[in-house]
Formats: sequence, C-alpha cells, structure tokens
Amino acid sequence: MRLLPFLASLLAMVFFTLNAAAYQDNCKGSGGDPPVPDCDAAIQSIDDNKVYDAPTKFHVRHCALEYVCHGEKPMGRAMAEGAGEVGQHHYILGYSLRETAAIIKANCLDRYKNVNKITGTYGTGNYEDCALTMNFRPNYLENFDKPV
Repeated sequence: MRLLPFLASLLAMVFFTLNAAAYQDNCKGSGGDPPVPDCDAAIQSIDDNKVYDAPTKFHVRHCALEYVCHGEKPMGRAMAEGAGEVGQHHYILGYSLRETAAIIKANCLDRYKNVNKITGTYGTGNYEDCALTMNFRPNYLENFDKPV
C-alpha cells in the first residue's frame, strides 16, 4: 500500500519532466539560498484548487517562490486544460505549482551538499517559457510578510 503513493509521485515527476522540456530547468539562484522551512511555508501557501495567472508570487521570510512567463506558446497541459487565448493569460492550477515546487526540492536540495537550503527554476509545463523559481529573498519585513 505504501508503494502506490510513491509510484504516483514518480509518475507525476516523469510527466512534469517530459511536459516541461521546453524550459531549461536548473538549480541556479541569485547567490544566496533560502532556508528550506521558509520555502516549505511558501509552498504551503499555494491553494491546490485555485487557478493562478503569471506573474504570481509566494513570499515567506527569506524564500521567494515565483511563477513567471516570458513566452506565449501553450504546451501540453495548457492545451488540455484550455489555456485561454494565447498571449493574454498564463493560467495554471495551484496543484501544478505545488508539484513543480516538489520537483525543484527533489532535484536541487542537495546541490551543494547543504540539506538546509535550496534554490532552482523549473518549467511548469503549461507554456514554453513559464517557470516556477525558488530563490533567496534577502530583504523582508516580518509584519508584511504574507503571500501575494
């Protein structure tokens, strides 16, 4: 029974990897790496059932989780889910953002053998040039630190 959730996660990762092939995935950042607990909190602030449009930001303390798009050509999932008019909106389900964040964590967490920090950018699979970036956020104000 424990094998089934693992296989489902593995299949989701394979799907995302194949579907997001147009974007050059990487584990690069801006020089600093955000603490994993901050990024976990940013990921948790994503509503799985909500539809987001780019650009969208989820900032928690020193973690900036941002969904951005630079292109206009829809890909597999966007076409299957009805992406709307090309060039106007870059819709994506929160669940898909969360899954992409999980892939970034899985693939980039051990980048420098430092298990407490993480950074990376991976394609979301809905448009050729749409990606989710997990990066260091150097300045924040705790009283105003809410997901945007």
